[in-house]
Amino acid sequence: MRTLVAIATTIFAALLALHYQFETHRSEAKIYVQKGLFSPEDCAALIDAAEATNKWDAIEESQEYLPTTEVLVEELPPGARVSATYAATSRIFPALARHYGVAASTLALRDLYVVRYDASSPGLATHVDASALSFSVALNGGYGGGGLEFALLDETLAEDAGDAVLFPSRLLHRAAPVVSGARYALVGLVDVAG
Repeated sequence: MRTLVAIATTIFAALLALHYQFETHRSEAKIYVQKGLFSPEDCAALIDAAEATNKWDAIEESQEYLPTTEVLVEELPPGARVSATYAATSRIFPALARHYGVAASTLALRDLYVVRYDASSPGLATHVDASALSFSVALNGGYGGGGLEFALLDETLAEDAGDAVLFPSRLLHRAAPVVSGARYALVGLVDVAG
């Protein structure tokens, strides 16, 4: 029964998002790419810290209808946890504030995690996020396929390591399937107070 409710909720959210995107505000997608927010060293350190936890499959997925292979940042070792959270709030929040016309002080992380897509978990189905704003920071290159796809765009955004894609969470999007290697990203869901 829980699965049926989750599926119905997903379908309803997707239909609302489709209506909002295609009928009302198609020209206002407001998807931004912010280059070089994380250094190659930052990216490698996050991947290493996530891999070292060995908790990829230990997470109880909060959205069971959208299973991913992820490690919550709160489960990283203390140094990596602080570094990732600080980087999100000090580098990404100002960019979100600038692009979306909100005060950085009104932004709060709802969720922050490192995700891995590979042969065992190649992508993520089309969905909307449960927050106001979202971001995805590419942590590596060297994989085949993959990237972030939006229903409104005719292209896959496969950014360089350290680049962030910022977008309103209501936009339908998916993680395109990885066909070789592994793709890592730092993903954040952000609420806006007031």
